[in-house]
Amino acid sequence: MEKLIYYPAFKSTLNQVTGKYQLNPQMLCQWKSDFIKNAAMVFEHNKDEAGKLRKEMEEKESRYQQIIGQQSYEIDWLKKNWPQVVRSKYAKPWRSLANIKSALPGRPSAER
Repeated sequence: MEKLIYYPAFKSTLNQVTGKYQLNPQMLCQWKSDFIKNAAMVFEHNKDEAGKLRKEMEEKESRYQQIIGQQSYEIDWLKKNWPQVVRSKYAKPWRSLANIKSALPGRPSAER
């Protein structure tokens, strides 16, 4: 049997670990015993639960991509149209955003 090689980061005593992370030594011992008792549960692969989590993560990712796409479109639109907004007579600080949008080319305006 080969000799196991441990890295120095893993050769810590109980007192070193509890001191470093400001834990109670009894708490750490309790966590260790709980983990040893339930280690099989930690490494089980529950396909139904994993499938639900995967689907949920994919839905979140899809939503985030949609948000990013919308923001990219808005940024591109602003880059293209902002100089026209600044030059327009409606781009005054006391005007509302609605007035600025209506002053852009291609938008109907009641004040024009």
